[in-house]
Amino acid sequence: MKKFFGVTTSAVLAVTVLAACGDDDNGGGSDTTAAPATTASPNTTAAAELDITKFEVSDPTSCDGDQALAPAEWETTGAEGVSFSVDGEAVPADAGNPTSGSGNVPIPCDGESHEVTITAGGAGGASKSDSKTVTAPSS
Repeated sequence: MKKFFGVTTSAVLAVTVLAACGDDDNGGGSDTTAAPATTASPNTTAAAELDITKFEVSDPTSCDGDQALAPAEWETTGAEGVSFSVDGEAVPADAGNPTSGSGNVPIPCDGESHEVTITAGGAGGASKSDSKTVTAPSS
């Protein structure tokens, strides 16, 4: 008996095996068998995609000495850490910054505009940044 197998793969990677038999030497007939269907398992080790899903910074309303505090809110996905900079200079984080949250970013009280940048760091050295411009009050 000769058997012919056809394999069709669907978009979800399920495999369907169809089998059909032709006439054999004993006078004909058919025999239909099916192999078990299999599906591909998702890659569970893939890292979450790094993204900054929210970053808002407001102009500070007052100065405390020569510094103003600009209120900020941020949300990230796939980040292992978050850092801030003002005009390209790193802002020290006393205890680190949460990967999503809110806080104040210190900027100079000089009446000028300043670029506040958030940088999210992810697995394997990946990073993503976003910047906003805020204007400080004069001291």
